[in-house]
Amino acid sequence: MAASTVQAVPKLYDVILWLLGRVEKFPRSQKFTLGDRTVNLALGTLELLIEATYTRDWLRIARVGMPPR
Repeated sequence: MAASTVQAVPKLYDVILWLLGRVEKFPRSQKFTLGDRTVNLALGTLELLIEATYTRDWLRIARVGMPPR
């Protein structure tokens, strides 16, 4: 697992926390449409990044029996 990939997960998490604070300040008319879509995209991206980061190593462990790097 590359070090830059492992660092990407907490950094994206920090961006999402910042984004949530910004969305709370959106006008009411935009908070529930644009804000909701923005937050859902960010969370979906985090979910995919976590899956891509950790699934690959678990598959390698299961197939080869080697510990992750």
